[in-house]
Amino acid sequence: MVSESGLLFPIRVLSQRTGVGSSTLRAWERRYGLLQPKRTPKGHRLYSEADVEWVKQVVASLEGGLSLALIAQQLQQPGEFSPQSDASTQLVATPVWDDYQRQMRQAVAQFAVERLDALFNEATALYPLEMVIQQLIEPILSQLGQQWQRRQREREVAEEHLFSSWLRGRISARFHHAYTQASGPRVVAACVAGCFHETGLLLFSLMLLHRGYRVIYLGADLPLHSLPLLSQQSGAKAVVLSVQTQMNPEVNGELMALLPQLSIPIMVGGESSQFDWSSAEQQGVVVLGCDLQVALRLFCHRIGLR
Repeated sequence: MVSESGLLFPIRVLSQRTGVGSSTLRAWERRYGLLQPKRTPKGHRLYSEADVEWVKQVVASLEGGLSLALIAQQLQQPGEFSPQSDASTQLVATPVWDDYQRQMRQAVAQFAVERLDALFNEATALYPLEMVIQQLIEPILSQLGQQWQRRQREREVAEEHLFSSWLRGRISARFHHAYTQASGPRVVAACVAGCFHETGLLLFSLMLLHRGYRVIYLGADLPLHSLPLLSQQSGAKAVVLSVQTQMNPEVNGELMALLPQLSIPIMVGGESSQFDWSSAEQQGVVVLGCDLQVALRLFCHRIGLR
């Protein structure tokens, strides 16, 4: 549909172009008035290029520490407001994520799965999924991982297992819905042989799904010899592999031998002293690293949605 100001598109397109989920965009509209979409005769929301830029500015302001409430408050003030203007950057940021982390750690310590669900649902309803992962989920995983390594208390291992198990369940629950909404290129994602910790790859795959990529998730301990046939038959446009310290050392040679048979980009993320990063990069493998946000930017730069 075209208006006087240009092409209009549905909320699904706005979500894919900004990385902010449709439910979050609707919550920003209902709770804070941050969006004012046009409507079709049947009531469906329609957005413009200006809305794309506005949402990106709001996300940048959230990343800078402003809360949604503060952004909404400034909208009520006289004059034109930009979330990244000098006026907004002078506001005192509220410790939103510190509070979420504190409450989630309490829930883990109390083995309160229902509370974990409620906190996660609230955060993902108000904030982009990528931000929730970066500001809430990753810090909790890091804290629990360090706690597990120390093992100063018997319950610390149980707490780490509880959170990891809960998180896998929540990611799995979102996978199907996100896949049905995605319409971009197919991407194969798997952990290499000997790697069984999937949490990082699961989070990255979910972020790709929310960006519109259709992820074919193969899980842990994948034999690499299956990649050429699998990528060809699936029509995948890229392969994402996760490596870890426990990986099978033979993976290096197997991957180098398979590269000539693969005509699509191979991307490797994670952290492992056993993986031959230098040789892989020289052979054209795209190194994503272990920072999910950086990896996402590298992936999207290399593999467009069109």
